[in-house]
Amino acid sequence: MPHRALITICAILRDRGVDFQCRLAGQGRDEQDVRQAIKSHHLEDHVTLLLYRTHDELADWYRACHVVALPSLSEGIPNALREALACGRPFVASHVGGIPEIADPSFSCLIPPGDTVGFADAFQAYLA
Repeated sequence: MPHRALITICAILRDRGVDFQCRLAGQGRDEQDVRQAIKSHHLEDHVTLLLYRTHDELADWYRACHVVALPSLSEGIPNALREALACGRPFVASHVGGIPEIADPSFSCLIPPGDTVGFADAFQAYLA
């Protein structure tokens, strides 16, 4: 589950003393699992669930962020990354599926799937 990996990445960043806020948009059957992961990693001050947002609202959230994350284990060409690009935001994503087709080193960073330390390093660089 990408959310569980993202929570682990956030814990690494927090433990490194990185100043950040993570907002998770979307709603689904994993919501309680995500809430529990946030709580068990003591990330309530760093990670917020936005839950469902309309497409119009999502554009504002994309534009407000510094970088978009998608630590997936498998993907096609995800709409979330296409939407981030349309809003002019860089992304850090797993090097899986069709993601390399839309990635470019000038605005994105691809990390091997499951490499939470690599993701944390990339985020820390974007946030520096």
